[in-house]
This record gives sequence, structure tokens and C-alpha cells, in this order.
Amino acid sequence: MLADRRAVMAIEFAVTGPFLILLAGGLADYGIAFWTRGLLASSVAQGAEFASRVGITVVAADVKTVVQQRLSLPAAGVTVAGPSCYCITGTPASAAAQPCGTACSSGAMPGNYVAITASYNYVPTVPGMSAMVGRTFTSKAMIRLQ
Repeated sequence: MLADRRAVMAIEFAVTGPFLILLAGGLADYGIAFWTRGLLASSVAQGAEFASRVGITVVAADVKTVVQQRLSLPAAGVTVAGPSCYCITGTPASAAAQPCGTACSSGAMPGNYVAITASYNYVPTVPGMSAMVGRTFTSKAMIRLQ
């Protein structure tokens, strides 16, 4: 009976199998989360490019539509502010709303900008992955219109 080793492999798999399945699921979940973050950033960049091409006459609803179509995540939240006048100051740069036609504190005239923000609440399929990849992904862009 001591020389019989037919069940050893089954016992080893029973011990290591759940860990390997959890590891593979975690890697797949992390890959999906990474892809989702990239999709979010790409969609915001597409909206910024659209706003840049249209220029000052761009409509916020049109920019939002472009971002949502590119995003293809129905639960994602997209907000578009502008076009509005902002003064850009400081290092790192910060934007302060300014009435159009009124000079900034630096003496320069404010520029027309569109601010785009997209966020998505990622729900991991493997328990515990939310601690590694985070739960809410956000991508922002602020584009100056010419």
C-alpha cells in the first residue's frame, strides 16, 4: 500500500488547483482593468481632438457624444464643461474661470477651453482585486480651442 502512488497527483491538484485558478482569474481581471483604463483615456483624447478640430463653435453635447461612442461602456459617466474662458497660471498649471474679454491677473487674455472628464466604476470579477487595481477610473483633458 505504501508503494501505490496513483492518487498523489489528484491530491496535489486538489491542493494547488484553487490557487492556480484564482491566480489566472486575477491576471485576467487585471488585464481587463488595464484595458478599461486605456479605453477611458483614448476616448477622452478622441473627444479632445474633436473639440480641437471644430474650434470655438464646438458644442459640449457633441463632444460628449463623441466620447461616449468611442468609450462603449454604458455605465461610464462623461461630463463636458465649456467652451468657457479660463486663465492658466502657476506650476503645475491650474485653470481659473474668467469672464471672456476680461484680462487675467497676468495681463493676458483668457483662452477658450473645453474640459472633458470621463469616469468608470470598475467591478472586478475576482474577490480582492479591487484593492490592487482600484475601483473608479478617471480620465481628464482640458483643450484650448483656436
